[in-house]
Amino acid sequence: MESGRAAADMKMTMLAQDTFESDGGDAIPTRHAIRPRRVTPWTVVAVAILCVGSVVPRSSRASSPTPGNAADDYRRAFDEIGRLPEADGTLPAAGERLPPAGTSQAIVARLSPAMKCLHEATARQQCDWGTDLPRRGAAATFPHVPRSQDLARRALFRARWQWHMRDRDQALADARAVVVLARRVGDEGNSGLLGLTERYKIEQTVVDVLRQWMTDAESARLMDDLFRLALQPDENLPKAGLLQFRQYIGKLDGAGNPFSQVAIVRCPGIPAAYLQSRKLRAQWTILRAASEVLRRGPDAAKEIDDPYGNGPLKYQATSEGFTLRSTLVIDGKDVALEFAKTPREPPEK
Repeated sequence: MESGRAAADMKMTMLAQDTFESDGGDAIPTRHAIRPRRVTPWTVVAVAILCVGSVVPRSSRASSPTPGNAADDYRRAFDEIGRLPEADGTLPAAGERLPPAGTSQAIVARLSPAMKCLHEATARQQCDWGTDLPRRGAAATFPHVPRSQDLARRALFRARWQWHMRDRDQALADARAVVVLARRVGDEGNSGLLGLTERYKIEQTVVDVLRQWMTDAESARLMDDLFRLALQPDENLPKAGLLQFRQYIGKLDGAGNPFSQVAIVRCPGIPAAYLQSRKLRAQWTILRAASEVLRRGPDAAKEIDDPYGNGPLKYQATSEGFTLRSTLVIDGKDVALEFAKTPREPPEK
């Protein structure tokens, strides 16, 4: 009886997760201090069981989807990475310098088999990780989640090197493949909050890399399709899903607030995931607006609405370039990105 009620509770909570990215409704106050709570196995299971069947994001430049299970290709990529030298796993973060040219070239060359599998997976229409949650319950495991994070990290390293070598089409193809992987880990991975949280971590690294590449009109033009892809609704649930969630939370505390203590107890982790999803949506919108600014000038920013405000994003010129800012506040700060009109991608150590 209690387990059935818990599953019903989680279903409503999952609706909120699946509609985070496409929600343009009223902003929830973001300055509340959220104390992390322990996530029980059954919380993850109940949420994860409902996290299935989303549509893979599409791009106007992407080829037609091919049949087959993308998870099989991803696992082949994981296996290829397992054959690499241990030293290849020590890679710089997005804001750090690339290794010397010879070292970077060697790492990229050894990554080729894994990257081939990654791109084959990206072209697949369907991804089923086979976690079998309904049967295994709390015994289910999600080994693809940390391995996907490692694959994404290596793919972005190759993308950075390709961009530095001016093979920009390949660099952006790698970045797009990472975005698709992130969405599949979070939305099709049948992994609940664990997968959803990993999705947001991976997407944040993509945002950090793309921001560094945005320096002129040509780079902005090349990246525009990727920004549009990232801002597409995931399409796995109707818009009514968010309304159902708010009605559900409203029955619990009378306020419809996902930050209520009742909501947090019913599904720990929801507030942090909610805030990160909103932050990423604001950042993807800022990148899209920056693309227009670099191509058409500062006035173009007025044409891109702030998803969490009542008007356009705020443009501010700086000595190095410009800043675009949303009215969304997280941890006491507006969500903003700075853009420099000189390359920020350091070539090598």
